[in-house]
Amino acid sequence: MTVKKGWGYWKYKGEEEERNGDFNKAIELYSLAIIECPYNEDAFISRGYVKCDLREFDGAIDDFTEAIEINPRNKYGFINRAYVNLILENFEDVVIDSTKALEIDYSDKDAFLNRGMANLYLNNFDDAIQDATEAIYLDKYDKGYYIRGLAKYRKGDFNKAILDFSNAINYRSGYSKHCLFFRAVARSRNNNYEDALDDFKSLIGNNEMGGIKLFKLNLGRNKDILNDIPNEMISLIRLNIGNCF
Repeated sequence: MTVKKGWGYWKYKGEEEERNGDFNKAIELYSLAIIECPYNEDAFISRGYVKCDLREFDGAIDDFTEAIEINPRNKYGFINRAYVNLILENFEDVVIDSTKALEIDYSDKDAFLNRGMANLYLNNFDDAIQDATEAIYLDKYDKGYYIRGLAKYRKGDFNKAILDFSNAINYRSGYSKHCLFFRAVARSRNNNYEDALDDFKSLIGNNEMGGIKLFKLNLGRNKDILNDIPNEMISLIRLNIGNCF
């Protein structure tokens, strides 16, 4: 007699393949779990995770939306849909979904981080600072200091931005290397060229390609930052490090 395998078996096997890095096989197995139990939101969320790893963002959003429709009290559907929309730069949608997630669980740092980053890009700097502060309270080792530092930098509060970037670096928290770059820029805006140059040197090293790549990556993502760096600072970088621009 053949025993029929339930949705839990297929979900377990999907998780196994996901851990092994076979994402397409994992999607196939999660889909079998959904066929066995179409109203289990966990299987949709798991399949959405994997689609996100494969950069199948539209499919991931569809799966997270299905999970939300099945159980509107499952915060992970909202958090993960917000994360995908952050990648897609649908910032208003990120704020909406993150707020929904926080209505379910106000102690979820990922919801604060997603919403904080979205508010930063929407130029809602005070809201971004508030969200980042909540995230820091929950976990100082994540990227809350990075988000709050950027928001303070955008507001022109360079001293407080430098403090947040320094905390991120000291705690080796999320985006700490990027914080080294932005602390250097903030210090240069304060005409503290010596410390700024030390930061740029620490980031780039002895003209190593990895450091220069990170330097250019930050400039590429924040092209307006280049206009913020004083000409005196650019001259010092070129003289002491090389032409990184």
